[in-house]
Formats: sequence, C-alpha cells, structure tokens
Amino acid sequence: MTYRFRLFLCSIAFVAAFSLNAAAQISPGSLTGGASPWPVYVYDTETLEKGNVIVSGIGGVGFLADHTKSYSIYSELDLGITDRFIVAFAVSGSSDETTDWKLDDTVIHAKYKAVDRDIVDFAVAGIVERLPYMEDSGHSIYDGQIIGIVQAGKGGFAAYGQIGYSSRKQLFEGVGASYDIAGKVIVSGNFSYRHEGDFYEGVPPEEISGVKAITYATVYVPVGSRVGLTGAVGRTLMPLHAGDSSTSFCTFGLGVRLH
Repeated sequence: MTYRFRLFLCSIAFVAAFSLNAAAQISPGSLTGGASPWPVYVYDTETLEKGNVIVSGIGGVGFLADHTKSYSIYSELDLGITDRFIVAFAVSGSSDETTDWKLDDTVIHAKYKAVDRDIVDFAVAGIVERLPYMEDSGHSIYDGQIIGIVQAGKGGFAAYGQIGYSSRKQLFEGVGASYDIAGKVIVSGNFSYRHEGDFYEGVPPEEISGVKAITYATVYVPVGSRVGLTGAVGRTLMPLHAGDSSTSFCTFGLGVRLH
C-alpha cells in the first residue's frame, strides 16, 4: 500500500466526486442517478427514466502533499432499466508526474428506489468493483458494497444521507445537500466518513495510507435537453497515517443523453 495506495485514493477523489451531480442530470429538474462507485462518496436516491442512456466523461487534477500533481480520467455508462432501477458501468485511470497512465478501477453499480414519496425517498444500492492496484497488497482485488440511502426534499432543496458496509469489513456513512436554482444550476455540498474496520488489521502503521473522510462541492449546468456540464472541488480529510497530509482536487466533465 503506502504511496501507490495513497495515489489511488487521490485519483478516485478527482473522478468520483462528480458522480453525485454528474452528467446524468440532463434535463432541468432531473437529479442524477448518483452512480459513483466508491463508498467514500455520498449518493442520493435519484434514478433515470426508463430507457434513458447516459454516457459521461470526466477529467481531474489532484494536488498532492509533496506539491506534485496527479491526473485522472473517468467514464461511465448509465442505463435506466425502469423509472426506479438504474445500472451503471464505469472505468477509471490515472497517472502522475512520474508514472504513465494505468487502469485503476472497473465497476458495476445498481440502485433501486424502494420508496418514492413527495417529500421522502429511500433507495438501496449495490456495487462490485475490480481494483488492479490491490494485486500486491495481500487483499482481494474485488470489493463489494451495500448501501442504504434516504433523501428528503421540498422545492429545489434536497438533503440526503447514506450508510453502507463493504466486503472489506468497513462501515461508511455520508451526508449531503443540493439546491436546484431555477432548473439552470444545481449545487451541492457533501461530507463522507469511512471507518477503518478490519481492513488494516495486522498492517504496520508505517505501511497504512489513505484517508478516512472527504468533503467536496459540486456544480451542474444543463446545456439543452441532452448535454450537461459538471465540476467539483474538494479535499481529503483525516489521514490514516499521522505523517500523511490532505489532498485537494478539482474535476471537470460532461455527459450526453444518447436516448
């Protein structure tokens, strides 16, 4: 783990922060499916309309503690199976100033909105991901998560929270809020915390890297009925190792509704 693991966490920070208000928000007043595949991020309950197909691409830059930069790209395909059920497929890659581009993650994500009310919604999500960077860590390269999500909203305002559990025996939770400004701009603020659990059991402290928490803000701007632009800024918090520092990041991307 150590530097390579830390670099991966920084890389996913750039790309996954978009997924809460991602390019799936094609039409004004329609919230995204929130298919971000990593448990450190906060999801809402929204899904796509039946038959909708969204493809999105995102690029990001992270500013590491040693004043170097890391770069990341992320692509996702979202499918509206029913009005309440969404399936997403995603892939990401990253590089830094000293290494070439590499594949970081491939993901299958599904979310079902079990309760759909005027004010309060509830959804469950399941995620399976393959992490090539874990091959030399002594842990499985596959990880699964199950997440419960609740959301309450009125007018253009929505507040949401989640709690989940990973096959790495880690509990995580998060909260966030978004505001739709007249269907022209949607902004959000989010905070997420992930417990260590048993994932690092038996690992010497000097080999542990990564973060427990992250905070980030997003903005989404629809362009017509089929295209959306999105951006995010954020910062990692609470490093697992006392010697590690926080990382800042920013991301930009767009999405297109194919159907």
